[in-house]
Amino acid sequence: MRATLVAGLVMLAAGSSRAAAPDGSFAIRGIGSGTCGELVKAVDARSPEVAWFAHWLDGYVTAVNRYRADTFDVAPWPGTRLLLMLVDAHCRGNRDQPLYEVVHQLVVLLGTQRLVDRSEPVEIRVGERRRMLYRAVVRRLQRALIERKLLADRADGIFGPRTRKAVAAFQRKAGLEATGFPDDETLYKLLLEPLVAGPAPAPGGDGGPAGDGKGGAPAAGNPDAGG
Repeated sequence: MRATLVAGLVMLAAGSSRAAAPDGSFAIRGIGSGTCGELVKAVDARSPEVAWFAHWLDGYVTAVNRYRADTFDVAPWPGTRLLLMLVDAHCRGNRDQPLYEVVHQLVVLLGTQRLVDRSEPVEIRVGERRRMLYRAVVRRLQRALIERKLLADRADGIFGPRTRKAVAAFQRKAGLEATGFPDDETLYKLLLEPLVAGPAPAPGGDGGPAGDGKGGAPAAGNPDAGG
């Protein structure tokens, strides 16, 4: 995960853009004004500063969601813990880089898969494990499984037995524990890692491929009957 993320962030660094004052300057507030080396040191020491940075990161993402055009959620499935891990992974090889710049680059990468429109959150349950995912993300996950010929079904946004079995099959192929549960590591390998390796599709209301736009409404029915 670390190598592919670092490659993606480095690739994005040269072409990223941001709003700023006419002279290109902008104010940086809080712990994001520090360096990658400071974050790595805090992570290794298990310092409370890591939690402070996590809160700063959440605030940054929330501000992007509020002020970026055509954006409902720029990070529709990665939790704060995964985002922090991705920043830390990049920082270990780029210790002099400013934290705010790394986070900016990460948001640019995530922005290609952002949700443009509001999507219904649904609860995913596999055994004792559970999490909330947008229905649009479930459809995106299903499309990725269909493209890999692991799911012979339509992307209906319903996480049922067939989708669970397809997720388990993908996990086995990816060298992960085949739980069938769409945890962050599984979603990273299925949805985000391919972006680093090649061109990403344009964002849509359901996070689908280019040209898919806002996508269809999810099919009605029992979550255990479909998907």
